[in-house]
Amino acid sequence: MAGRLLRSPGAALCLAAAFLGPARQAWAQSARSVQTAQKAHSLPRVDVSVVESACDASDLQTKVGSWFAGSKTTVSTHSERKLDPDSVLAPSPLQGVRLWIAARNSTTVALYFAVQPEPGVVPRFLVRDIALDHGFDELGMEQLAQVIFLSSLALWSGQLQSPKSQLEERLSIAAPAAQAVPSRSFGWALHSEMGYGIRLQGREGIAQGLLGALRVVRGAGDLECGGRLAVQLFFPRRQYSDPVALDLRGYSLHAAAWLSQRGANGLSLTAEFGPGLDVIRYAVNSVADSSVQPRPAHWEIRPIAWLAAGIEGAVSRVRLGLSGSLAIQLYRTHYDIVDAGQRTKLLTPWLIQPGFAAYIAF
Repeated sequence: MAGRLLRSPGAALCLAAAFLGPARQAWAQSARSVQTAQKAHSLPRVDVSVVESACDASDLQTKVGSWFAGSKTTVSTHSERKLDPDSVLAPSPLQGVRLWIAARNSTTVALYFAVQPEPGVVPRFLVRDIALDHGFDELGMEQLAQVIFLSSLALWSGQLQSPKSQLEERLSIAAPAAQAVPSRSFGWALHSEMGYGIRLQGREGIAQGLLGALRVVRGAGDLECGGRLAVQLFFPRRQYSDPVALDLRGYSLHAAAWLSQRGANGLSLTAEFGPGLDVIRYAVNSVADSSVQPRPAHWEIRPIAWLAAGIEGAVSRVRLGLSGSLAIQLYRTHYDIVDAGQRTKLLTPWLIQPGFAAYIAF
């Protein structure tokens, strides 16, 4: 029986097919893998746009470039002030992969890919949301670079793709949100402020008036630090303390260290501290006792320590802010009446003066 089986042509063909079938499938799969790898290796360029300074573009280029080291792929990164849906959807005159990175919060980024197989043809798209376990620190940037590398190769080789309608829907939601997030620069930036402030000074009443400031900051992701120089005008006001009526006016200046941290909801918490000066002018308006001889009007300089904390939001490219403050008088001052060598304190301001301000920053 065994000899007849070996001499049977039909049995031999079946046996050969049984062995050659899997080998042929493995060879075909290997050939497809080689073709895919060759096509992925032929990716000419990857252009990355970092929207609203979601991360450090130069650092990202270094990390993504290291993944493409040894290939012919050119990697470039640059920053864009806002996400432009038309740019994402429009065909490109250059072959390659384009990518837009937009931060959804401090640990999540949205990636919008567009691949241009050939100039003039309809591009293919891919939408991905990536959760960065460590935010935008060293590990987070490395994780982001790896995702960009693998997704770019898969999209270029045709293994991944998102429907255009899905991309259009996501862009319609993401673009307004991206425009509402304040820009975070990784270099130095100058902002100006205009606002109105109020301070409670105790017996000296309520000091209030216009304020202006210049802020010089350096951004690092969601964190900003730098300095702020501010001046506030105190409108004229009248305080009565028997037997005199005093007119007061003046200015307040302070130079403070500045810190701002943006949260996941797009609002920023701010803090500042530093030295300052109050410059107050006293003038006697009237006296109820004719025996009292008023001193001529004079200016007084008071050193202060300044502390403030607040919150900022953004409308388009403008920041709106509210802050609470404490102006701490570094020495006690008061207005006195002297009678026969005896001093009587007439008007004494608080040593710790709380206040608040509303402002708009550009």
